[in-house]
Amino acid sequence: MHPDPQELQFARRDYPRFLAEYGFSDELLRGIVADMGDHRELPEQFRSRLDTGPSQIEGQGVFATVSIKAGADVAPARLSGGRTLAGRRVNHSPTPNCRFALAPGDDLMLVARYDIAPGDELTMDYRQAGAVNGWHPAINLHETAATAQARGRAIPCGPWAAFAEMSPADAAEQVACMLLEWGYLPSVDDHHKLAKGLR
Repeated sequence: MHPDPQELQFARRDYPRFLAEYGFSDELLRGIVADMGDHRELPEQFRSRLDTGPSQIEGQGVFATVSIKAGADVAPARLSGGRTLAGRRVNHSPTPNCRFALAPGDDLMLVARYDIAPGDELTMDYRQAGAVNGWHPAINLHETAATAQARGRAIPCGPWAAFAEMSPADAAEQVACMLLEWGYLPSVDDHHKLAKGLR
């Protein structure tokens, strides 16, 4: 499948915003991905569902080789304290087709948010991944508000559009409420969270 060029550009622009919000460097995250000290192989029943290849988002990505229905388990991301391919190589997107969910034994499962077709690149919002993983960094409120405003300018309809008209102080106030409620800035397509979060 060929991804939408606008969505690819949006994903590429959102990754640096994520880094700024959390105070992470690209080098730090690349080092975490490259560290194979906690690697776990995927269980046999999941191996044929995923493949790696060149990503149009960034570097190497993880791709579905089969159809996966919305709500279905894609693959374990963390097993026995270690990361699998699904927990290490899935690229970031502010409009992800997957999310992390807690699994028994403090493991993590990559779950489809939408129907995924063979050949689709699997993506997730690293903000949601961090919240489920228990990351609790000091999130930079002003950078996060700037992300919300950038989304409002890029998406001139729907709940995000309201941020385009807000002052930086008002956007920061709205974002602070969202962070208190969810612990992270919702993905672009989490309209139900966003609409509920705007006050």
